[in-house]
Amino acid sequence: MSIEADAAEEQVHFPTTEHWMMLQKALLFSDFEIARQIMALTGTRKPELKAVKALGRKVRGFDEATWKENRSRIVLEGTVHKFRQNEELLGKLLATGETEIAEASPRDRIWGIGFGEKNALKKFDKWGLNLLGKALVEARGILRKEVGET
Repeated sequence: MSIEADAAEEQVHFPTTEHWMMLQKALLFSDFEIARQIMALTGTRKPELKAVKALGRKVRGFDEATWKENRSRIVLEGTVHKFRQNEELLGKLLATGETEIAEASPRDRIWGIGFGEKNALKKFDKWGLNLLGKALVEARGILRKEVGET
């Protein structure tokens, strides 16, 4: 899924929110070479997404504390852009009502809950940070206000 964002009055196209996040990470640490490499990757297939993630791990000047301070904001911004420009996806997000949203990823305890869908509810007390789920919930609230839903 693609997202578009206005940058200096110019629209920039991001093939996926992963591209958005890794570019913002590179820019946060002023690694413009990695940023250029990320922008050059325009595909959405698995090998290219892996390449985008790998570039994100190579960001020079990376500081864990700085990343932790900024990562949720960055992902929230990208998530809001994604749903603003796609009415079908926006409708699906808003249709979740007030339900908690979780990234049921058994291998990811930061962006996900650290458990697959099958075990998610049984292990609720042991969930990871679920930062993506939280970003989706926050984006849903922002977008609901924008479209006039309460």
